[in-house]
Amino acid sequence: MEHIQSKINMLRCPDCNFNTIKLESSEFLKCENCNEKYYILNKNSANLLANKNMSTTKREIQRFWGDTCKQWYNAFDEKLDRNELEKHLQYMEEMFSYRKHLAVTEMKLETLQGLDVLEIGSGGGAHSAHYWLNLFFKGVLTGAIFQYPEYEWLGRITEGKPVYGETRNPVTRVYSRRQLVSLFKKYKIISSRKYGFDFGQLPIIGKYKIRTSLLKILGHKPHPGGIIVYGAPRLCGSRLELFLSQFVGYSWAIVVKK
Repeated sequence: MEHIQSKINMLRCPDCNFNTIKLESSEFLKCENCNEKYYILNKNSANLLANKNMSTTKREIQRFWGDTCKQWYNAFDEKLDRNELEKHLQYMEEMFSYRKHLAVTEMKLETLQGLDVLEIGSGGGAHSAHYWLNLFFKGVLTGAIFQYPEYEWLGRITEGKPVYGETRNPVTRVYSRRQLVSLFKKYKIISSRKYGFDFGQLPIIGKYKIRTSLLKILGHKPHPGGIIVYGAPRLCGSRLELFLSQFVGYSWAIVVKK
């Protein structure tokens, strides 16, 4: 509870955007401007999701990712305790280090000690370079590109299908470096790079699991670090894929300063 109290002056009400969140009781926070309540989950966290003024698009995004998280994590979460969590976090860090993920490359833990960190990750990460290499052709082959606006068909071909509901992810964006520079025009860009390519992202290779079969034949084994991120062990990239990632990587790692 002390942790929440110490951060209260940093919070804005997600419903009215006023800096009027107060600790009302041991059970919830309350906005003094609009009277909305946000329930405390445990001594270190509270549920600060908009209740009243959330747009239809945001509600659909919330439903889709709630569905996806159930698919990926429910079975794992049921048997997870503190010791298992710490073990899998270590696995995840090892996997991220090998894959040169932003979370361990640009955001080194030792540089964050004592700081407050606002985490606003974009999931798969502002999908990047292989738009023309992969996504465009998938859109044509599935016909999605002719049926939906770009921000919608991209999600349909990259982010899976709902199982517990019917809501598809309504918005998925792709950015070139030029577009990112424009988005961050008020910031100084310290560095930017691509990462995260593997041959399984190519339509034919991915559909018939050719990459998976070849890597297993070559002795590659799925890394347990994938369980906490993807819900299952993950085959890490080959050296060739890591090399190509800097040119046609799936995600952007961006460091900016305001």
